[in-house]
Amino acid sequence: MTEQTFVQAKAWGANLVRVALSESLWLTNSCTYSSGYEAKLDEAVNWITSLGMVALLNLEFNSPMPCQSGAQQEMADNPGSIEFWNQVASRYGKNPLVAFDLYNEPHNISDQVWLDGGQATDTITYEAAGMQSLYDTVRATGTQNLIFISGNTWANTVPATLVSGSNIVYSVHDYTCPTDPPPDCSSKAPYDPSPILDQWVTTSMTLPLVVGEFGWPNPNDATYIANVIAFAQANGWGWNALAWNTSSGNPFALVSQAPGTGTWEPTASGMPVLAAMAGLAW
Repeated sequence: MTEQTFVQAKAWGANLVRVALSESLWLTNSCTYSSGYEAKLDEAVNWITSLGMVALLNLEFNSPMPCQSGAQQEMADNPGSIEFWNQVASRYGKNPLVAFDLYNEPHNISDQVWLDGGQATDTITYEAAGMQSLYDTVRATGTQNLIFISGNTWANTVPATLVSGSNIVYSVHDYTCPTDPPPDCSSKAPYDPSPILDQWVTTSMTLPLVVGEFGWPNPNDATYIANVIAFAQANGWGWNALAWNTSSGNPFALVSQAPGTGTWEPTASGMPVLAAMAGLAW
């Protein structure tokens, strides 16, 4: 990752960059704490926001046990994720171009645990932190910056009770083929994002909504990504496609070439992204 990474995203027309973070690399009481992690994030946030884009800081990986490597869990943990957001919001909350995405893709928990916390189990049983307590932790630092909150069931479904607060954007993630394209994808309608997105239409009539993550595991096929963007635009939602990466070794790559000079070239799947950010029809 270099400054040019974000310069090129801006050149495409991007106004937001989602930055995945690891709790275990951030917290000093973790066995995998990295002493240079804060400085690297400072640099990335400065690069992004200096270009006038929003830096969306996303808690992607966490560690319920202090000496457990960071990984995607069912939910944020208590007290680790609470302390993470207290520190991160305190550090970056005075920058109006920073937003906070509280936890990536909660799953295998009840809506009550999603909201209020409680027990969650993966390889171990641990105390999960609910979205309400994560939200309250960020607000307790004094910042009123935007907070993004993912739904339950891998951010697919609308929870029964939403978080109480303001300046909240709800986020739905949509992958019909999360690992392999057809014919190895089990979805009966792999190019149709509406079964997941339809669930959020009513919510979006009164609350801000974004398709916070979506992509297609074949850089040579633009159909699905174009369909998601069309659905989002028809409903007045924001959207954030995955992944800002070159096609080498990444099946979700939106970039085919990253030349030393000039604009980075899109893959076929990146074409509807580039067109939409340029305000062009696809």
